[in-house]
Amino acid sequence: HGHYWHCVANQCKGGGMIHSLILTMDSYVNSRLLDAYGHCDLIISPSRFLRNKIQEMGFPHQVEVLNNPVNLNKVPASAGKSPGKSILYAGRLTPEKGIPEFLRLVRILPGIHFDIAGRGPMEKEVKDTANLLPNITYHGYINHETLQVLYRKNKYLIVPSVWYENNPMAIIEAMATGLPVIGSRIGGIPELLENGRGILIDINNPIQVKNIIQVAVDDEKKYLQISEKAYHFARSLQYEHYYHAFLDKLGTVL
Repeated sequence: HGHYWHCVANQCKGGGMIHSLILTMDSYVNSRLLDAYGHCDLIISPSRFLRNKIQEMGFPHQVEVLNNPVNLNKVPASAGKSPGKSILYAGRLTPEKGIPEFLRLVRILPGIHFDIAGRGPMEKEVKDTANLLPNITYHGYINHETLQVLYRKNKYLIVPSVWYENNPMAIIEAMATGLPVIGSRIGGIPELLENGRGILIDINNPIQVKNIIQVAVDDEKKYLQISEKAYHFARSLQYEHYYHAFLDKLGTVL
């Protein structure tokens, strides 16, 4: 609601008072004193979710939506593959990414294997869980080439975030390989997975999510349909298409 002091009160920036205070001061100066965003004729938003948030803040000018582009040279296609019952999490190991809820979910799905890749403050919790449960393989930090191998090996990518995501590149890049996504019904995730391009979950309802995932990995026909739709959608976001779409958006204010 425009009350930037909440950033200080909750220590939102880096979990500390000093960083949060600097960010709060910067926000007040730019929005109230300089009216920085008021000088913009157009804002390009990567998601409808963020566009709506910008409009809620009172931005008086035009806001257009244009999904993030993807570099197809870095995401070789593997659409139509049919791996076993395995699900991948790749990203930061932090509470806002839904790692505590995800680890609880893994415990009640012993028949499904989970590959986990990434680093972060919750790395110890992930390692401890992996040491206890045979259906988890923790890979730590991985490079791009290894990530592509895991894309091909797994049946789904899971994005269990509990806090807002805008237009996650992790989802777009996975979809561009033909790897479908199971994602939280929050922020900008639902619009990427709409129209049958993915599966939406409420990660705070583990029993419901367990049933959804079990069906997802067992239903081969549904899996192939989702994979195909995800693949074609993400491939439409290649840089060349983005460039021309950007010029079209820009032309509306020139």
